[in-house]
Amino acid sequence: MRQIVVASLTVLTCAACASQATPEALPLSAEQVKAIAEEVETVARASEASWKSVTCEDLSPALQYWDGSPPGLVHSHEEVMRTFSDTEWAAQIKGNVCSSGGSGESFVDSILVSVLSNDVATATMSYHAILKDTQGKATNREGQILRVFRRTPGGWKIRVSMSTHSDLQKK
Repeated sequence: MRQIVVASLTVLTCAACASQATPEALPLSAEQVKAIAEEVETVARASEASWKSVTCEDLSPALQYWDGSPPGLVHSHEEVMRTFSDTEWAAQIKGNVCSSGGSGESFVDSILVSVLSNDVATATMSYHAILKDTQGKATNREGQILRVFRRTPGGWKIRVSMSTHSDLQKK
């Protein structure tokens, strides 16, 4: 099942990037690949760390890392895949953040960046998070994220995101 989902994600990724300027094709030098991988890893880690600063009133710490330009951001969680515009994605995040009423923090445990071109790269991450509800009860979460990043005039942005997680226990 995961191979099928990844293949679908690859097709969607290509479709999502195709409407934009065509990415500069490989081959890149080893130094270029290393520099791009380091840039994308820095952005991937910063995007995960930004969630601790997100509030119901201010989503900007996390939204700054997402690219919802047409045809939209592709997001998949578990087996549901959907395309969001910038405003739809902001509303989705706001609904999740405001309805939980709690807080949380996410940590990247491992990351693997694959450079596909000068303008497109993927980051596969394992993470854990500590989420607290309004009563202060914590839920430990572990998961995996696959993200496709596209270089934009504003820097590297998440174009496609796919995630899965497990809640381990409540304390």
